[in-house]
Amino acid sequence: MSDVPDYPLGETIDFKFTSRAFSTGIPTTLAGTPAVEIYEDNSLTQITAAETLTVDFDGVTGLNNLRIVATSGNGFEAGKSYQAVMSAGTVDSVSVVGEVVAQFSIQRSPVNWANVTAPTTAVDLSATDIQLCDTITTYTGNTVQTGDSFARLGAPAGASVSADIADVPTVAEFNARTLVAASYFDPAADTVANVTTVATLTGHTAQTGDNFARLGAPAGASVSADVAAVKAETALVVADTNELQTDWANGGRLDVILDAILVDTGTTLPATLATLATSAALATVDTNVDAILVDTGTTIPATLGTPAGADMAADIAAVKVDTAAILVDTGTTLPATLATAAALATVDTNVDAILVDTATTIPGLIATAQADLDTITGTGGALLATGQTASAWSSLEASAGQIIEATVDTVTNTHTPTTTEFQADDITEATADHYNGRIVIFTSGVLAGQATDITDYAAVGGIGQLTVTALTEAPSNNDTFIIV
Repeated sequence: MSDVPDYPLGETIDFKFTSRAFSTGIPTTLAGTPAVEIYEDNSLTQITAAETLTVDFDGVTGLNNLRIVATSGNGFEAGKSYQAVMSAGTVDSVSVVGEVVAQFSIQRSPVNWANVTAPTTAVDLSATDIQLCDTITTYTGNTVQTGDSFARLGAPAGASVSADIADVPTVAEFNARTLVAASYFDPAADTVANVTTVATLTGHTAQTGDNFARLGAPAGASVSADVAAVKAETALVVADTNELQTDWANGGRLDVILDAILVDTGTTLPATLATLATSAALATVDTNVDAILVDTGTTIPATLGTPAGADMAADIAAVKVDTAAILVDTGTTLPATLATAAALATVDTNVDAILVDTATTIPGLIATAQADLDTITGTGGALLATGQTASAWSSLEASAGQIIEATVDTVTNTHTPTTTEFQADDITEATADHYNGRIVIFTSGVLAGQATDITDYAAVGGIGQLTVTALTEAPSNNDTFIIV
């Protein structure tokens, strides 16, 4: 058994003991689930949660390590003695229960101050709890000191307060200065004037005026913060308007909607549209205008301005092409009398109004839409006129009417879309599985043009949630799609 010295409360103690075979005395491994309990003085209540027993410590047979965490939380107290006793285990099949393997005390050995003051006596105070003295109330020949001296002194500028004092110039150093005392700067009486202009600074352009006044007061914490805020808002504007680049393109959202309208309405334009403002009719108009100019002596060309194309006739022909494309896209049926001068003026006024309202250069986009329409219906609607019954067109119109336009929503339910699940706030159908089996086609965003099938539908938080066969990417908020 080993004697353990007195320890302060809260200490972690490690010590070793050897287990030997009773018959031979040879170091032997502790077996039989060995355990240790700790008794306090004469108490019958054991401490069992403060110790850790390691058998064959460091791989040495029969060498055991006992670690004790002597805290008040584990049941230890100052001024008490403790014994560590085996409560389970065997050595060479012989029980070792009841074997005392260690004893120690917690803050029970007082300090012999008579020995401490003797200069010839060495005393180990490592296990002694010595309290700090914050205030000396009586010390003969000295003024009472209170508080923290370190806080009052403050942090030294150099290595220490002594080093700072040593760095102060001596009287001899002050006397050696070349200026008279009155010439030195006195912070109590002297002032430093503001420097408004730097006239000469090598390597730099002279600066004048007040930079602060020129910059102005920032709206935020600083000018840099204001610039960062503008950059963030600009990025939002780009993100909000970026979809317009694809909406107007062939196959974009607006082109898909126009194609769907044509399918829904089954529009065919009358054959008379082809005769609208023909070359012969324009030539007649030109002859009549020339005659009017001769009769009235009017110099109209100067007031008309420079034509956009080769001449006014070319401009009118361009308007005719644009108007014809608009009529095809909108499915408009015009009367045969439209090809009059007054009717052309009305058409031109309407086209100008459309261009102002949409703020677009429509002709190029209309030409693309016309090409798409010719691909579907044949030039001049030839495919529409062959082999299609009224019943077939009626069925087609009815099915097109069931196409559902919708928009991905991530805000209502704070939902994050995945490649197999997303929500739409403009779908509110409450019946589960209502759209199972139908096809989703995306019309904007990174998935534009991609299609997949609906495998499950449910109403979540008042809006529709679609589960689909995996897409190549997850959709984003406000991406549009149709259900067919």
